[in-house]
Amino acid sequence: MVAKRERPTLMIALDLRVPFEALLLNRLAAVPRERRQTWLRELLVSGFRQHCAGLRTLQQVDERRRFGAAGSRPLRDPMPSAQLPAAAPLKPFAALRHVIG
Repeated sequence: MVAKRERPTLMIALDLRVPFEALLLNRLAAVPRERRQTWLRELLVSGFRQHCAGLRTLQQVDERRRFGAAGSRPLRDPMPSAQLPAAAPLKPFAALRHVIG
């Protein structure tokens, strides 16, 4: 007998006072009820993919900064990760990290 798997549930509280979150809620209300779960899932997955792509871009920039064109010697010390921008333009859903619980 195969045990049933539990489906993880994700609850997100959005704030209507935040313009971007209000836009998400308005768009969600416009989606037909039977498609809302799929739409939210696609939104979350696409945002995560963009986040990962942004991280990869930062890593590639950091590697290029560390090594010259030939890749043989360091050009200068890499920028510490604490000085990286908190919300890069490649992360449009970065503000959602505060509401995922």
